[in-house]
This record gives sequence, structure tokens and C-alpha cells, in this order.
Amino acid sequence: MPALVISAIICTYNPRPDLLHRVLDALRRQTLSRDAFEILIIDNNSDSPLRGQDWDPDGTLSVQLVREPRQGKVFAYHRASIAARAPLLCMLDDDNALDCRQPVSGRIVGEIRVDFRRRVAVCSADHSHLGM
Repeated sequence: MPALVISAIICTYNPRPDLLHRVLDALRRQTLSRDAFEILIIDNNSDSPLRGQDWDPDGTLSVQLVREPRQGKVFAYHRASIAARAPLLCMLDDDNALDCRQPVSGRIVGEIRVDFRRRVAVCSADHSHLGM
């Protein structure tokens, strides 16, 4: 069994189901071994608390749902850094889909800023003009 390499972290507040499902579908199509990455959804105090089975009904992704009661991306990122088990963190917004042609640890659609001292890769972009 490969070692856990990366935690794909999706921070969300009152997510649009269609967009969040698209992010999860892209993670489902990653070429990196499923045992090499974990998926955490950080519920940043949504009006209606999220339920894990709504986002991974067949259990193929083993999504871990983590609640953060304090609203704000900083609080969500902090909660994620505590909950993550992998040595590298990839922070995703709930409307950023990964490029499924590359492993989750490879090229990601959007800007990637990596800080190896803090073990964080922050992925974000506005691709609304591309329908993403």
C-alpha cells in the first residue's frame, strides 16, 4: 500500500452542490493511487450543516467531513491543517476542479503556491471565463 502523500482539502461555506460535485468528480478521476491521497471537506459553518453521505454516497472517495464553527477561510485552513494526515496539503476552493489528466500531486488547474517550510500548496484561480 502506498504511503499517504497529499491531503486534498476543500473548504466550503453553503456550497453549490453542482460545483462541489464537479470538484469531487475530478478528484475521483485522478491518476494518483487512491491510497496516496485523502479528501477532506471543511464545512466552514454552513447554514445547514453538511452531511458526508451527500458528497460521497457510494463511499469511493472516503471523504472526511470536518466542521469548523468559526466562519472565515483562515479558520477553515487552520482546522484543515490539524485534521490532515498527509505531509503535503492542497487547499482547494469548492468551485476549483483539478485537471484529471494529471495526478493530484501534479499539475492543477489554477495558480499553485507551494511553501515547503509550512508543507502547504495553495491552489486557487478564477476560471469563470472557461466555465470552471
